[in-house]
Amino acid sequence: MPIENQPKVWNLIDEWSRTAGEAAKAELRERIRLFAFTQRDRQRKLEDTTRDRAREAYDSLRPNDPVIRHSWLFANQYVPVSTEEIEKEGFNDNDQEADERIDKLRREAITEIWDERGFEGVKDLLAPSGATDLIGRYTASCVTDVCSQSDFIQRCLSLDGELQSKAEWCLRGFLSAIGDDVCAEVINMVAKKLSVEESKRLFVCAPFNASTWRLLDDSSEDIRTGYWKDVVPYWKDQTPAELNELIDCLLEAHRPRAAFHVVCMNFKDIETSRLKRLLHDIATVNTEPAGQVGLDPYYISKALDLLDGRVGVTPYEMAQFEFLFIVALDHSKHGIPNLESQIAQSPEIFVQAVALAFKRSDEGEDPPEWRIENPEQRAVVVSAAYHLLNQIKKIPGTDENGHIDKEALVSWIEQARQLLHKHARGTIGDQYIGQLLAKAPEGESG
Repeated sequence: MPIENQPKVWNLIDEWSRTAGEAAKAELRERIRLFAFTQRDRQRKLEDTTRDRAREAYDSLRPNDPVIRHSWLFANQYVPVSTEEIEKEGFNDNDQEADERIDKLRREAITEIWDERGFEGVKDLLAPSGATDLIGRYTASCVTDVCSQSDFIQRCLSLDGELQSKAEWCLRGFLSAIGDDVCAEVINMVAKKLSVEESKRLFVCAPFNASTWRLLDDSSEDIRTGYWKDVVPYWKDQTPAELNELIDCLLEAHRPRAAFHVVCMNFKDIETSRLKRLLHDIATVNTEPAGQVGLDPYYISKALDLLDGRVGVTPYEMAQFEFLFIVALDHSKHGIPNLESQIAQSPEIFVQAVALAFKRSDEGEDPPEWRIENPEQRAVVVSAAYHLLNQIKKIPGTDENGHIDKEALVSWIEQARQLLHKHARGTIGDQYIGQLLAKAPEGESG
C-alpha cells in the first residue's frame, strides 16, 4: 500500500477498536503483531512511522479478558517471538533464550487466567487452541494439591462435543507434568468415582508407562481391554521390560503396527520370541485403520538385521520373514539373503514362487497347499511372489567364496524345469530362470 494511504487505515483501526468485540480485537491485534513485531517485519524493512502506528494500534486493541488476551500464546506449539522483546532482552529468535522467553510468557498467562477465571478460563482457552496439551502442562503448575488436581481431571472428562478431544489432550499434558508418583495417586483416587467409559478415557490420557499399567491391573477387564484398544502409544524412555510388556498387550489388542511404531528405535531390547511374533503380526494382522500407522522399510530392514543370527532363529524362519516383507525390503540394506539361499538350495521353492505369481497354462489343479482361497490374501501373496522372482540374484550352486559349481547349477536348473513343466508353468518358468542367469557374475573368461 502506498505510504501516503497508510495513515487512513490506522485511523480506521483506531475508530473501529472503540466499539469492536474482544475476540475481533484480539484477532486483529495478533495480525498486527505478526506484521510489525516479528522477524518478518525486519525483512519488510518497515518505516519507523509505520512501526509506531502499529504499536499504538496494538496497545489500543488489548483485550480485557485474559483468555482472549493470551490465546495467541497457545494457538500453536511454536510462537514467533516479537522483535521488540528480542531487542529488549538481547537474545536471538533462534536461540534457547527465545524458547525460555515464550515459556515465561505462557506461565504468566496461565497463572493470570487461572487466578481470574479458574477452570472456565482454561475451558475457553481450549476452544481456539492448536496446542491443548501445552495448556494442560502449564496449568499443572497452578493446580498443586491432590483435591484440586482430582477436580480438574473430572471437569476435563466432563467436557463433550467438539471440546472432548481437546480436553483429553489437555488432560494428557496435565498428567504428564504432575510427576509419576502424584499422577498415580490422583488417577487411583479419581478412577474409583468414574464410570467404566470415563475410567478408560482417564487411563488413555495417563502417561504411557508401567506406572499406569500397574493401576490398570486392579481395574475391570472392560477398562483394560478398552485401554489397549484406544490408547495412543508413544516412546518415552521405557525400560526393556516395559517395551516387551507393551508389545504383548498391543498384540493381544490386535495392534501390531502401533507396537512396532513404539519399539522401532529399540529392537535390541526386544526379546527374540516377541520380536518374531511382532514381525509376523504386522505382516499378517490387518485390523488397524489403513494409514493410521505407517511401516518404514528402513525399520523393517533394521529389525531383520538384528533378528538374523540370534539364538533361536533359524535361516528358514528368516527366509519366511523376508518373503513376508519382500516389497519393503526392495533396495533395503538387509535385502533377502536367507530367502535367496533357500531358493538356491531348493528349486522347489523357486517353482512355488512361479506358481503363486502366474496361473497354469492348462486346466489342471495345483497342490492344495498352493491354493489360497481368500481373495485379499491371495492378491498379497501373488504380489510378493512376483517381487521375489524379480529380486533374487544369487545363482544356484554359488559357494561362500562366490564360486559357482557348474554341476550343482545344472542340476538345479534341470530339477526346476522338470517341476515347472509338471505344474504347467514351463514357458514362464524358463523366462525367469533366464532372467536369474542374466544376473550371474562375469566369469574368468569374461
